[in-house]
Amino acid sequence: MQLQIRRKSSGAEHTLDIREVDELTVGRDSSNDVQLPFSFVSSRHLHLRRVEKTWSITDLGSTNGTEVDGIKLQPHRSFGLQIGALVTIQDIELSLAESIPASFTIAHSGTLVRQLLKDGLATDEIDSAFFEVIEGPNTGERVYIPDHLDAVPLRISNTKLELLEEAQNSNSTLIRVSDGFGIESELELLTNGAPYQSGKRILNGSRLSFGPLTFVFFDPLEELLPAPAPTEATLTPATQDEHREEAPQEDGEEEQALDQEQEKEKAPGGAEKWIVLIALACLLLTIGLVAMFFF
Repeated sequence: MQLQIRRKSSGAEHTLDIREVDELTVGRDSSNDVQLPFSFVSSRHLHLRRVEKTWSITDLGSTNGTEVDGIKLQPHRSFGLQIGALVTIQDIELSLAESIPASFTIAHSGTLVRQLLKDGLATDEIDSAFFEVIEGPNTGERVYIPDHLDAVPLRISNTKLELLEEAQNSNSTLIRVSDGFGIESELELLTNGAPYQSGKRILNGSRLSFGPLTFVFFDPLEELLPAPAPTEATLTPATQDEHREEAPQEDGEEEQALDQEQEKEKAPGGAEKWIVLIALACLLLTIGLVAMFFF
């Protein structure tokens, strides 16, 4: 079973192999099984589920809705989806098909995202992602990254950065991280002056260093991609400090902290308590003296 994905504005088509999948979500966010990186697609747009030999489709309360063969689905209600039925989300058409060679699998969904974005661009309008050496013997050299990669052997030395065809002489691996890239390595790499955590996503403009060699990562497509989740992003030292200082609280923790703050505001401080007690004692003493004077 395959899921065909077609962008109407460009006519480009891609096929996703879903033979081993029983259910999947489709949406703009990278947490979905199938990510459609367009503003007209909701973060979690729709859900597909295998029901024996057929499939069902559910719109997950999307902003722009979902149509099947021209009929708009009611949100949060499941409907049967026949082979060949046309699912439309504005500029995107989806359909289930059988016996069609698939160009991608769920594991390649990050590559599919990048290809969907490129479909709407002129071929010479945007470059592939690349590393550019800015310090070292080969300053100015660019190493272009193939968009179809799953994992590519990489060799990083004090003088050179190389993509290899075989892993035999490699000491690192360039990997796909969602719809971006990362490096798996045991080398002590630095990114933007801080230790690089192996496997973390590298953001556009990041400087990576190993010994005297420094290179910058450029991804011209990144600004068109949905923002990566915080756990995917490579944090700079400044943003790491911000995250430590302003760690997110759970809803329950926020309410509890707010209640405690309000109680502190209501409750008088220690010095204020003593002033109140002294004033009260003076008042009682005055009342006693007045009573003795008259009686």
